[in-house]
Amino acid sequence: MTTKPNDWFNFFLEFLNEQLQKSSEKDFEKSGLVLYFNIFNFQEVIDILRKKYNIPATDEETSNSDKFTFCLYFDKELNFVEEEFFLTMSGYVRANGELPKKFMEIENKFRKVDEGCL
Repeated sequence: MTTKPNDWFNFFLEFLNEQLQKSSEKDFEKSGLVLYFNIFNFQEVIDILRKKYNIPATDEETSNSDKFTFCLYFDKELNFVEEEFFLTMSGYVRANGELPKKFMEIENKFRKVDEGCL
């Protein structure tokens, strides 16, 4: 039985330090932690777009992979790396049911937590 850590910062910091022991300092230099949020199957987005834009299904094989809506990056010392944050187009489509007209504006607005667009 595993126990839940009470201090997530130290939990992940210890994890990264364990990884350092398994790799060289040079390889570890650009390491960190990535958290993926709102994971879903891409078929959901395909179905949304087909319905919205009246695109018939074909016999072609489509991607059946998992996607995410956004992710947060932290460096090896668990400092948030703001410039690595991004909102995915597929996550936006899943949440809003359509392709955005000005995606970069939406992504920038989403970065401001108090103005979130999803």
